[in-house]
Amino acid sequence: MAVSDPFQDTAKAGDTIYHGFGNEPGWHLLVTTSGNSQLSYRLLLDYGEIELQGSASCFDSDDYPGISWFVLEDAEERVWVAITKESCISAMEVDHGTSVELTYKEKEYHGCGSYKEYLGSTF
Repeated sequence: MAVSDPFQDTAKAGDTIYHGFGNEPGWHLLVTTSGNSQLSYRLLLDYGEIELQGSASCFDSDDYPGISWFVLEDAEERVWVAITKESCISAMEVDHGTSVELTYKEKEYHGCGSYKEYLGSTF
């Protein structure tokens, strides 16, 4: 049974720069850019029970070679997302090209992701 795409109202094809996801507990991150190059995000955690959205920024650090960072801002706290360019095989046996880690309220989330246009999917 297919479940409707939780991001279909957030992204339009062509404006997504990063899509990350993981299991146990299920989570999804979508980082998009608007016409003025501002980054925004939508993050669903714990199978959609927690939803955050707001502005995002991206940077690299010489202290952590090979890792890029997104900083997600919301009203409660800042969420740091570490993206490492390396092979990451999902449960569907697809290599997504990056591994992703984030922490929210002292809970760690791990998964895979990719820099690409959002083409829609079913979860």
